[in-house]
Amino acid sequence: MGAAAAEADRTLFVGNLETKVTEELLFELFHQAGPVIKVKIPKDKDGKPKQFAFVNFKHEVSVPYAMNLLNGIKLFGRPIKIQFRSGSSHASQEVSLSYPQHHVGSSSPTSTSPSRYERTVDNMTPSTPIIQRSFSSSENLQRQAVMSP
Repeated sequence: MGAAAAEADRTLFVGNLETKVTEELLFELFHQAGPVIKVKIPKDKDGKPKQFAFVNFKHEVSVPYAMNLLNGIKLFGRPIKIQFRSGSSHASQEVSLSYPQHHVGSSSPTSTSPSRYERTVDNMTPSTPIIQRSFSSSENLQRQAVMSP
């Protein structure tokens, strides 16, 4: 398998993007499915972002997982449409497309009480307690190492 084919197998096409969506937002969103190498929103000849992006993962296994996890999620009120990148060996695989809908950045939710299939960022709470840890700076760690007997 060539390098281009390997990259295609680790890349998703993300379409139907709202103009407010940034590469940084997509990076953080898709990072939930696995380590992301890069996100690219191409620009038109006038320098305006197009309404699609490519998300390149470190691991091929993250691609179908991201598709199952994130396809149809709403960013700024618009559901994203995720597809396997053209030339990908995943393109021949069938993936179930019946996903719960999620909303991110929606300024006006469609209803005041979302159904069990719709979640907004405002009403998402972690199901497990969040553990906070404090880390010493590298300088403090070096001082501790030098001062230790």
